[in-house]
Amino acid sequence: MINKNIKGTSALRQKNRIQIIDYIRKNAPVTRIDIFNGTNISRPTITRIVKQLVEEKIVEESGMVETHAGRKPIYLKLRKSALCCMGMNIYRNNIRASIIDLDKNILISKKVSINNVKKEKEFLETVLDMIHSLIDESKISIKHVIGIGIGSSGVVDYDKGILHNFNPHLNIRNIPLKTFLEKELNIQTFVDNNPNTRALGEYWYGYGRGYKDIAYIVCGEGIGSGIIVDGNILRGKNNITGEFGHMTVAVNGRECNCGRYGCVEAYCSTEGIEKILNEKISQVDTSPIKDFIKGNRSKLNYSLICEFYNEDRYCKEVLDQATTILSIGLSNLMGILNPEIIVLSGELFDNDFMFDQVIDKTKQEVFTDLIGDIKFKKREQMDYVYEIGAAALVYKAYFKNV
Repeated sequence: MINKNIKGTSALRQKNRIQIIDYIRKNAPVTRIDIFNGTNISRPTITRIVKQLVEEKIVEESGMVETHAGRKPIYLKLRKSALCCMGMNIYRNNIRASIIDLDKNILISKKVSINNVKKEKEFLETVLDMIHSLIDESKISIKHVIGIGIGSSGVVDYDKGILHNFNPHLNIRNIPLKTFLEKELNIQTFVDNNPNTRALGEYWYGYGRGYKDIAYIVCGEGIGSGIIVDGNILRGKNNITGEFGHMTVAVNGRECNCGRYGCVEAYCSTEGIEKILNEKISQVDTSPIKDFIKGNRSKLNYSLICEFYNEDRYCKEVLDQATTILSIGLSNLMGILNPEIIVLSGELFDNDFMFDQVIDKTKQEVFTDLIGDIKFKKREQMDYVYEIGAAALVYKAYFKNV
């Protein structure tokens, strides 16, 4: 019973501390009296915790309130960079990370290549070195970093923080990233898949601000989605909700990389588009794009296919098919979830005409009453809103019970 009481007291102290930090963050400059009036925390507790926060250089006193008589109350505010966290995104070929403060300001960012990484140990050491480098260059005390949020491509075990397969072209599987970093750094770490962290980034800082229900769709080599419902990531029983790319849109259709048939990804990913066009021009003697590449199939990429949209009937057929099928998938998604805003991102939308076609066809496809005032936005690739989204994993957990 004593141990339980001690544990309960410690948890209450931490909750009070976080609540005071959160109140100052949202309302600064504030006085100790303001905190008392705005929370359910006692005055002695506020006095003690604020004293600790000032000593730890998390909170600073910033002048006195003008009063007519008596002792003048002192204003409080959070010190710049007093509490921050790291947001990281792991892609197939590189890692990007930023240190972000409580106001979602990016303090420092870094990008490293992992093209030559072949083994798990090498990968983990690369991530760890990057974190140390960011902290050293930022000159921020590691004790002021409240957590690390990581978004990764591939299949991720959110609960255990394991990367099952972040790059299908590498023989690196089941990387225990969360356990490794928490052991090495003693910093709480959260690992999720990229579409989820990107959806959080939109909700916190991007096009999704002010909305509660958001669908984020990324279309590149693969297709994925992150779904926000009532301000929270929709995860499902096994944390695999959002496999939009593997929604079946064609019975007995093309084989997908997942082994199934007729998936959205098989038709609408840049890789799928390249495969389909390659098959088409292999069956004809000539076409503008076939003549252009002169047998060098390595030149046949999505960007080039878009360039030949108006010149080559086969390019037009493949791209029109992709936008039609993607619009069917989106209309299905809208019928099930009815989001307030849909954010589209990824290489597929580097060309504006592809984005415009998808939106126009979706509006034609969907049940009229569903379209309502749903907003559609395009997110430019490599925007730092993604790192903010990864950092949001930390902040949501840190302020969860406030």
